Amino acid sequence: MAKFEFDYTEIDGLLYSNIKTNGKADIDNLGKYGLLRLDYLREQKPQMYRELLLTSKLTEHCTGTK
Repeated sequence: MAKFEFDYTEIDGLLYSNIKTNGKADIDNLGKYGLLRLDYLREQKPQMYRELLLTSKLTEHCTGTK
């Protein structure tokens, strides 16, 4: 299991992690089967989905490229 360290921003007493992704542009280019894989991960394997998202490997995994 990977351990992550993030910087946080406090807003109204709540801490929000400072994570930046280029998710929208990458998801638009996945295609039919990439989107099906993304939905499967999100619904059936949420822990793997979060880990891939945080390590910026989600679109690479869904497209099957290395």
